[in-house]
Amino acid sequence: MTENADVIFIGNKPPMNYVLAIITSLSASNLKEITESPRTSHNNRC
Repeated sequence: MTENADVIFIGNKPPMNYVLAIITSLSASNLKEITESPRTSHNNRC
């Protein structure tokens, strides 16, 4: 797991889980940018 609060790893969860994570991260701190990153390097299903 990363220590950076500005990175959200994308996997197989429903999309609204990631939307909630992004909104929570933006409102909980003074971040202006969030990085979305795939959980694996083999992201063929997107």
